[in-house]
Amino acid sequence: MQQRGGSTVKGLIAITLMALNVIAWCLVLFVLALAKLLVPVPAWRRWLSRAMTALAEGWIGTNNAIFRSLGLLPLDVHGLAGLSPSEWYLVVSNHRSWVDILVLQAVFNRRIPFLKFFLKQQLIWVPFLGVAWWALDFPFMRRFTAAHLARHPEDRGKDLAATRRACEKFRLIPTSVMNFVEGTRFTPAKHAATGSPYRNLLPPRAGGVSFVLAAMGGTLHSLLDVTIAYTSGTPSLWDLCCGRVDSVRVDVRVRPIEAWLSAGDYSGDPAFRERFKAWLGGLWTEKDALLDRLLHEGIAMSWDLPAPFIHARIAHHAEIDGYGHVNNVVYLAWLDDCAWEHSTARGIPPELCRQLGRGMAVLRTQVHYLASAYEGDRIEVATWPVRNDGRLRIDRRFQVRRASDGQTLLRALIHYVCIDLQTGKARRMPVEFTTYTVAPEVAEALARETVPYQPGVEPR
Repeated sequence: MQQRGGSTVKGLIAITLMALNVIAWCLVLFVLALAKLLVPVPAWRRWLSRAMTALAEGWIGTNNAIFRSLGLLPLDVHGLAGLSPSEWYLVVSNHRSWVDILVLQAVFNRRIPFLKFFLKQQLIWVPFLGVAWWALDFPFMRRFTAAHLARHPEDRGKDLAATRRACEKFRLIPTSVMNFVEGTRFTPAKHAATGSPYRNLLPPRAGGVSFVLAAMGGTLHSLLDVTIAYTSGTPSLWDLCCGRVDSVRVDVRVRPIEAWLSAGDYSGDPAFRERFKAWLGGLWTEKDALLDRLLHEGIAMSWDLPAPFIHARIAHHAEIDGYGHVNNVVYLAWLDDCAWEHSTARGIPPELCRQLGRGMAVLRTQVHYLASAYEGDRIEVATWPVRNDGRLRIDRRFQVRRASDGQTLLRALIHYVCIDLQTGKARRMPVEFTTYTVAPEVAEALARETVPYQPGVEPR
C-alpha cells in the first residue's frame, strides 16, 4: 500500500495550528490544575475536574476542526450507535501508530466520557504533564515487579488494593479507560521477534487488561473493542499533517464485561489466568480476521446472491447466552422473522395463510454458524427464495451479516412444505403461493454456481 505524496506546506500549517491549540488550552488548564491542587475541598475539586474535562474536549474538538478544514483525517467509522457520555467503558484497540490516539479522540470525543489511560505512579512527577494528568483524574497505578514480590511476598496484592482505592471516585463519575492491549506499536520487526500467531497484530498482554478491570472493581460496564486500519500504510504524525493518509477505517464493537473478568486473581490463580488469556485471545483472533478484511478487501462485503430481501435488527441483551454471544437458537428466530417479513412484503401475510387454511412449514434446516454476534451488533438478515415447485415445496437461502464489518455470521438453507393448517398434513399449495417465484437475477446467479450450494462454504 502506497501513501500519497502530500504537501509539506500543509504539514507545516497543521503542526503550527496544533501547537497553538495546545498552548491556548493548556494555559487555562494549568491555572485550573493549580487551583485544584491548592484547595483540597472535595466539591471544589469535583467541579474543577468537570471544567477541565470540558477544556480537554474543547482541545480535541479544535484539533478535529483543524483536520477537517485541511482534509487530513478521512475516517470511515462503523459501530458508534448506542454510545453514551454517561456510561462506563473499557476501550481496547490495536496499536499501529501514534496517530491512533488522534484517531480515537476524533472518533469518541463527546460520544463517550473523556478517554483516560492508566499511568505508572512515577509519571506524576513529570514536569507540567504530571500535574495535568492528575488534574484530569487519570488513574495512576503502582505495580510491584516480579523481582520485588520474590523478595517481599508480603506485598502481593497491595499494589492492586492501593490502585483500587484510588479508583473509587470513578464509581460516581462516568469514565472511559483506554488500553492498547499489545503494549507497544506494531512493527514487522516486533511481530517477528514476538513470534506472534496473528497476521496483523502483536500478542495481547492479558495482565495489563486484567489489572485495569480488577483495579476498577467492576465499575466498567462495557468493552469497546476498537479496530483501526490504515489503508495507505501506517502513518507517522508528519504523514498525517501532510495529508498522506488516504483512509482510516475504524470498527467499534460494544461487548459486555462479564462479572468474572474483574473478580479473579490474575497473578495468583493459574486457572483464572488461562481463562482470561483464552477470552482475550478469542477477541484478538477475531480482530486479526477483521483487519484482513479492512486492509485488503474493504469494509463493504457483497451478498451471496443479488437482490436480497434484508431484515435489519440489533442484537439485544436478552438474546445473549452465558458465553457472551448471541445464542444459537436466536438465529433461527431471526431467520423466521425475516421469512415472515419477506412473505408479508410479497403479499402473503399470516392472516392470508390462516384464511386459506394453508401454510409453509419447515421440513428441514441446514445451518452453518460461522462467527459470533454480540450485544449491540447491528445485524442484517438476508433471504432469497431459490426454489418453488408450484406444488408442495419452497426452498429459501439465508445469510446473516454484521453490518459494521460485513462479516457473514451464518448461512442457512431451509426447505419448506405446504401443509393444511387444520390437520398438519402436506397439501398442494394454493395459487397464491405459486406466485412466490425465484427472482430472474437470482435464478441467473444460481445457474452460474459451479458447486452445489452448502451453507458451510462460500458459494462458487
